[in-house]
Amino acid sequence: MRQGFLLIAGLFLWAAPVEAQTSQPLAVAPFELIGEKIFLKARVNGSPVLNLQFDTGAGSSVIDDSTAARLGLVVSGETTNEGAAGSGSVPTSANNMLELEGLAFPDITLLHLPLGEYSGVKRDAVVGYDMLKQYVIRIDYDTKTMAFYDPKSFRYSGKGRVVRFRLWDNSALVDMNLVLQSGERLRAKVMVDDGADLALLLNSPFVASHDLMQKVGKVAKGSISGSDGAEVGTFRGKVRSATIGGVRFDDFPVRLTQAQSGTLSLSDLDGILGNPILKMFNITFDYRRKRMYWERNGSFSPTVR
Repeated sequence: MRQGFLLIAGLFLWAAPVEAQTSQPLAVAPFELIGEKIFLKARVNGSPVLNLQFDTGAGSSVIDDSTAARLGLVVSGETTNEGAAGSGSVPTSANNMLELEGLAFPDITLLHLPLGEYSGVKRDAVVGYDMLKQYVIRIDYDTKTMAFYDPKSFRYSGKGRVVRFRLWDNSALVDMNLVLQSGERLRAKVMVDDGADLALLLNSPFVASHDLMQKVGKVAKGSISGSDGAEVGTFRGKVRSATIGGVRFDDFPVRLTQAQSGTLSLSDLDGILGNPILKMFNITFDYRRKRMYWERNGSFSPTVR
């Protein structure tokens, strides 16, 4: 899910231990992991409970157009939504209030898009950056909870890896090292996107500049759906290894794109790192300090399917 993307200069190092955790969460929200996506219960403008997808790749917040109509949201403007393979103008409604576990997120602008269902679950809304910019957020896949902290007082005390990044258009990228079947080594700037169902999707300029269609081994055709509903052709392949956050995965699956427009054609974004990898770590996102903390969890495996 995207309207904006982030480019990261990712630097990984061991986190310095802290004697005690001085931060206490302001709220803890349970979530469901359905397929590869995180779903929370929330309200918009005092509505009945809605299904909210939390998506770190969502630079803008989105509401399903049928849900917006049901809630009587008034269209107040329009903006350009950058989809996987193209862009288009979409209506927006401003000054919305999102409520979650006693926390309020005011003044949110919602893009109206047909989100539909995911694995049989209605997607009423998708939010990412509008939450991440306001709180430090820890996603704990072991306990299926999200904890929200005051960024001013937050202090990390775990033993995870520190992942430094920089923001570009509300999104975060990290460096990922790839070793091709030939032994050739590449470094890719990839977006941390827990709304993506694929382990790693590589953009067309990166694919073309490194001739990856010829270098990733046997390639099979596939497709993905973008936020704009467009089907985008992809090609499945594997690299010898991929290293992210100091962790190496062997025989690593990748998807290659040859998109000529939209997000997947951007040259300043090499790829998208999705939830099949991210869910192996409990991750704390601290956007104020431009860093994340990655801790291996109970579902970690060096083999990615």
